[in-house]
Amino acid sequence: MKVVFIADNRNRRNLGCRATSIALSALISQRHDIVGCISGSLTLMSRPDVEEFLTWDFEKSIRNIKQHSSVDKRYRELDLDRYDFDAIVINGEGTMIMTTPPRIDTMYYLLFCYWARKKGKHVFFVNAMYSDCPVTGRNLTTLQLTNEILSQCDFVSARDPFSYRYVTENMKSIKLEYIPDALFTWYSKRAPEEMLWRVRELMPFGMESDGNLREGCLRSRRYLLISGGSLAARTKAEATESYTMLVNQLKKVTDLEIVLLEACGGDSFLYDVAKKTHTILISAHLPIFMLLNLLSHAAIFLSGRFHPSIMASLGNVPCVFFEPNSHKNLGLQEMLGYRPIMQFHACPTQEDIAKICNIVSRICSGQVLVRMDIQSLAQKASELLRFL
Repeated sequence: MKVVFIADNRNRRNLGCRATSIALSALISQRHDIVGCISGSLTLMSRPDVEEFLTWDFEKSIRNIKQHSSVDKRYRELDLDRYDFDAIVINGEGTMIMTTPPRIDTMYYLLFCYWARKKGKHVFFVNAMYSDCPVTGRNLTTLQLTNEILSQCDFVSARDPFSYRYVTENMKSIKLEYIPDALFTWYSKRAPEEMLWRVRELMPFGMESDGNLREGCLRSRRYLLISGGSLAARTKAEATESYTMLVNQLKKVTDLEIVLLEACGGDSFLYDVAKKTHTILISAHLPIFMLLNLLSHAAIFLSGRFHPSIMASLGNVPCVFFEPNSHKNLGLQEMLGYRPIMQFHACPTQEDIAKICNIVSRICSGQVLVRMDIQSLAQKASELLRFL
């Protein structure tokens, strides 16, 4: 089939979006021809008049896209009528959160489902999470429209068991499959051998101080990685203070090198943490497979990020989770066999930090906290091809 791939997010400053988009694109390309892409940078673009430009009146939104694309070439990519295609594949990722107001990308994706079905094309909505919003609760209008529109798709999948249960309980018209995130197919792509990196070759712009450019190395299983999270990104001053305390306390309980990882632009507060604590920081701009190997060869990973946690888990790296903007990290822990399933505040409290330090000490002493069956999850993710 000739496919338009919607939400190809590899052009975003977000290593998780980059990685899972590439993985899903590779899966599609094994059997089909991708004849067009609609990038995530467009579907996340906000406008001053967004309420008039993109609405739940899908016919009006189609007219708006056509009108704007005739005078602004940025919008031509959004016009489905420009493509010669048989099907669309939408990379749902973390979009389907029932927020108030509705997420712009959620509105776009439901619009594209409607538009493609109107044209008599196949619609595959995959790799998706479905969740209420921990901040604004559940938007019933978005929930009802999602149920109505996705029930007309040829195939719909949820990427984690929490999302699967959410849909089957709240959107009963949708015929849903549970298929793990496409990123699990990268199990075979991480380097199985031990790795070593010179620290000075990893330093991003703005961190090239004499101290950071010292001669030194990161060696497999001898460093602890920390990244931020989507909720922490909303309160950057609080996050900076909290993560500074966390790093300082961790340095007291482990001899592992502490390394901060900017997983996306929302983690920019980590630059301040790095400067306050004299800690190495890794940029999200590094090549994606270098980031995969940095994550999959760590000793421990602390994060509120879903896809980076998968990348770490591909190397059987134990993770400690912070609260994100949905239930995604709870679902990931269930998939990976964590017991008990738990997560700490997005900006860890002093009590959280004490518990985290205890967990890190236990891991360093050789206690096994999780048994991950990554190979079976990778195999199940590859089965996505059966449906396309």
